[in-house]
Amino acid sequence: MPEVTPHTILEKYEFYFLGLTFTLLGLSIQSVNFSSYSNLNTVIELLGSLFFGVSGVVGLSKIEYLPSLITIRNERDSASSQVSELQKIKTGSAIPAQVKVAQSGKVLEIDSVISIISGNEKVWSERLDRFGKHHEFKHQVQKYLFISGLTAVGIARAYAAILSMVSSS
Repeated sequence: MPEVTPHTILEKYEFYFLGLTFTLLGLSIQSVNFSSYSNLNTVIELLGSLFFGVSGVVGLSKIEYLPSLITIRNERDSASSQVSELQKIKTGSAIPAQVKVAQSGKVLEIDSVISIISGNEKVWSERLDRFGKHHEFKHQVQKYLFISGLTAVGIARAYAAILSMVSSS
């Protein structure tokens, strides 16, 4: 059974929300009846469709960069795990520990390897912070455009009914 983590739930949410956005855009376009609309209703309905469409495009942009975000997060987590493992080796050794670097074949003191990997971890964390801020901004834009689209289509569809209820009172 696959492991369920906050990250996997977030990734599934991204795809669900994107699918919902395009589904509602398609549904609103297919079911619109402009012949019974006033000019105001038509403008509101078109704005709602525009909001859904832009929300969907922003969502696609988020999905496009999701693999990069996952890669950066995994690299940061890997560096963090390596530092932890090397710290355990260092504390468990009575003599100064050395590590053979697989890529170069050089033997280095464990402290210098920990320092190098810690630097890498810091770089990955900084990249993740930058990517995360862009991703969060896109999420807010997507969410509020989706809500605006839903509201606009709802108002356009309910406008005539509300107007007739108000005028008959």
